[in-house]
Amino acid sequence: MKVFVSYRRSDTQDFAGRLADRLRSSRGIHEVFFDVAEIGAGEDFAQRITTALAASDACVIVIGRDWCGGRRIFKDNDFVRLEVRGALAGENRVLPVLANGAVMPGPENMPEDVRRLTALNALSIRHSDFERDVEHLLDAIFQRK
Repeated sequence: MKVFVSYRRSDTQDFAGRLADRLRSSRGIHEVFFDVAEIGAGEDFAQRITTALAASDACVIVIGRDWCGGRRIFKDNDFVRLEVRGALAGENRVLPVLANGAVMPGPENMPEDVRRLTALNALSIRHSDFERDVEHLLDAIFQRK
């Protein structure tokens, strides 16, 4: 199983890093794409993301309290928007994760090309129940009941 982790650095970089580390240690997950660990110096950032998304079985989209980045999500060159659009267009499983009490943005706060994300059932992962909540995420990744 290959998992792609999408997040906004200014919003959830520490949380996303902790989650990526936990996913890497999970049985059955063979690869976790986490941009700062997987994109080398001199690589084409956008191309590397596109390739990694296409090769992934699941995309975990970490949503924090400021995930939309003000109106940044509406910019055509916003990498979070590009990642979400790519995940929704692909065949991988898309799993929104609400970090530490965040709520899913309303469809009116999202560009049309990624608005479908707001219709997906999200999982919450809280600092206080991190391990238990990650187990629920792993159940969703592996589609276990």
